Amino acid sequence: VKKPEDLHKALEKALENDSHAIIEPWLNGLEFSCVVMEDKSIIRALTPTETVHAQEIFTYNEKYMPGASNKITPARVEAETLTAIQRMCEETFRTLGFIGWSRIDGFVLRDELRVTSDELRTDDNSTPDTHHLTPFLSGTVLITDPNVYSGLSPSSWTFHQAAHENWSPAEFITTLIETAK
Repeated sequence: VKKPEDLHKALEKALENDSHAIIEPWLNGLEFSCVVMEDKSIIRALTPTETVHAQEIFTYNEKYMPGASNKITPARVEAETLTAIQRMCEETFRTLGFIGWSRIDGFVLRDELRVTSDELRTDDNSTPDTHHLTPFLSGTVLITDPNVYSGLSPSSWTFHQAAHENWSPAEFITTLIETAK
């Protein structure tokens, strides 16, 4: 729903298919995923991955089909924001009582982002496409989707983050096995 006046009709349509519907606000920002691992009671978040997708709404195919979306590790944020993402993901892991490892997703909200004036300049004085500003500098971090574990398909966030930690897929899987409770 893009306009408030369309909400009622959309809700009626949703309720044709089920007896309940969830209404969530649109989040405008940088989307990230962060794998969190636990070893000997030490909880550690790996380097978060930014997900860039072509469609306005992140589709199932873009999420799970190899090459359908662009995964960038580390996420293009200020170092302080990257650290904030990692700390919030570790705290989410602890708070929810996760064990072993997980993938925690969220957003750095775009309305909160600070950019330099140079990044907002265009050669022809037109309005810049802020969707493609790089690097994103900072913003409010919001956790939206804690997962008890992450997928292990070749295109998953897990292996992007493991590679950033200099682990091969086999080394990462071995680490998971060795630290399993």
